[in-house]
Amino acid sequence: MPDAFAKLEKEISPAIKLMRADFDTHELILELARKNQPAYIGALNESVESGSATPFQAVHARIGKSLKRHLRKFGIQEIETAEKHSSPDIFRKSRSCSKWKKA
Repeated sequence: MPDAFAKLEKEISPAIKLMRADFDTHELILELARKNQPAYIGALNESVESGSATPFQAVHARIGKSLKRHLRKFGIQEIETAEKHSSPDIFRKSRSCSKWKKA
């Protein structure tokens, strides 16, 4: 599947619209995975095919980087950096991630 991540990335804006006024990256990832299962699985599969031993981590990192690169496009601002915020990830392990606020 060529550039499956691009398909998932297109779903970030609609997912943000469903989020509370402030949210963190892990919450957004869960919403993306829940609402866009084929695109999410495609991005994971693409990551495995490219040799990643940790596809979830690779895809989630790309989502976080996309949020930081496209703040205006997504209508958000970072309110806490990953160094200052942590929450349960998709595997319920407490990990660092950024916190966002809708602009």
